[in-house]
Amino acid sequence: MSDNPTDDCGCGGNGCNDAVPRREFLKIAGLGALAGSAGGMPVMAGPFSADGDNEYLQTIPIDKKLDPAWVRSLFERGNKEVYSDPKALRHIGMPVGGIGAGLVYLGGDGRLWMWDVFNKRYPRGFMGRGAGGDTYLHPFEPIQPFAHGFQLRVQASAGGDEAQIHSLDADGFANVTFDGRYPIGIVTYEDPACAVAVQLEAFSPFIPLDLENSSYPATIMRYTLSNVSDQAVQASVVGWVDNPVCLFTGQPRDTLRRN
Repeated sequence: MSDNPTDDCGCGGNGCNDAVPRREFLKIAGLGALAGSAGGMPVMAGPFSADGDNEYLQTIPIDKKLDPAWVRSLFERGNKEVYSDPKALRHIGMPVGGIGAGLVYLGGDGRLWMWDVFNKRYPRGFMGRGAGGDTYLHPFEPIQPFAHGFQLRVQASAGGDEAQIHSLDADGFANVTFDGRYPIGIVTYEDPACAVAVQLEAFSPFIPLDLENSSYPATIMRYTLSNVSDQAVQASVVGWVDNPVCLFTGQPRDTLRRN
């Protein structure tokens, strides 16, 4: 702050004609706002008459010449977006953990990631990697602190051929799509080289107004298999998970935690 009142008005000390010091301006503005809120003279605008000669009606006409077809389109039900681009799938993370039960994301290709169940702090949301919500511009890559996953095993019913194994993710199938219908995420797996198509429905129980049944620390993964070939096949889904007990608190050992 300067002792020269003209500095406070933003003139840089070069002098202003009839300048109002900043402190006086703030006092006047404050009193004006108080008068407006107390029912005195309006501060911002109005009152306006209904004769149509007001200046604001010349600037913003009542008839805005909007295309009627465009207006109707605002009320039409849109088409739901289903994601299939690998880059988009990689950055999808839909919460599928129970209320107050920690956090885990369902990825766009059906993998689970961002396991926030270890009392560790992940920078998220608008606090991001630095101030200003950087994570919205640069989303997280999938974080999987321990090994886990699911596989589809397919074998001809006649036997003889070795079973084909397809990991249930973007690496195991040529065509993967994600359909988000929170709290349910639907992932579809298809591949011309695979006789079986798979659909995953993943969710955690979420029932409005039912806290008890919406707080289970569980994620439900329901797989539906469909034979899309003209031959009978045997198919099964298998899963595996590393034992994450003491993952961040135990002492390092040359061992494998196994369930």
